Amino acid sequence: MTIDPDALKDFLRDSHDLRGKKAKTAEECVRNDCSNGLASTAAGVSSLYAAWCLFRSLQPEKPVSPTQPDLTNVFAANHLSWLCNTAIGIRSLVIQGLEPQARVLLRSFLEATHQTLVLFFEKESRDLYYTGWDNPSSKRAYFETFSKKGRLQKKLKKIEGLASENLTYDGQQQLQERVDALEHYSQATHASFRHILLSGLHPTDGETFADTIMGYPSSSSDNTLLNCSHEIAYFAYLFDYIVKNVWGCVELTETNDYKLFFGMASLAAKFRTHQPAKPNKAEQDNA
Repeated sequence: MTIDPDALKDFLRDSHDLRGKKAKTAEECVRNDCSNGLASTAAGVSSLYAAWCLFRSLQPEKPVSPTQPDLTNVFAANHLSWLCNTAIGIRSLVIQGLEPQARVLLRSFLEATHQTLVLFFEKESRDLYYTGWDNPSSKRAYFETFSKKGRLQKKLKKIEGLASENLTYDGQQQLQERVDALEHYSQATHASFRHILLSGLHPTDGETFADTIMGYPSSSSDNTLLNCSHEIAYFAYLFDYIVKNVWGCVELTETNDYKLFFGMASLAAKFRTHQPAKPNKAEQDNA
């Protein structure tokens, strides 16, 4: 099969131009319509960065606490780096008009924060999880630590139960909404029929549908960003409990980096989460 060089040239140019046009349109719409989501994720990302700075500034091989001799500062920093960069990825995808794909990453982010909390909470989980170095052993370690008999959610609920009495109203709100977010974004990860159907064609203000190929400003963009920052706030409230009550490192909370971490996470929590998407005209007519 031979492709005409001119046809190939035109196709590559047109597809490149289309992607650039779609990305520009999407970014303009997101920056105009998603001020809450953009501000909250900016605060959330800054929060995780401050936490990373804290542990990265400490001696790498030194334990985070005398009570946790197997958990070193470099391990804590690496977990926080993963969370911070994933949150940046979610934000970037939304801005580029790829909100349905951002949902997939958000679902992964939700689980990653939960896993990190469990690993920071107990040595038993770390002993299992940190044994995975190649594909077979990593898969086995993950299953034994988190998947077997629903261990991840059971252990997470245990942490929530211990921490709940000490949480502020904002912290309590983060706990209540955690399960709803996890279930909602699972559809994106599993590429459910509903998710694929709604992601391929997007209703407009008229009675037509717009193709989402190469990106499109989704009406769910602000909600996806807010849910990302909600998860960061949820992580911060439980992590604060772990640092104070499990690690016994109250002095750590007095550092400037820690104050920045928790302060920025608390700011992210101030934005209302789980906002219902505004119905467009086509959806209103069908109601």
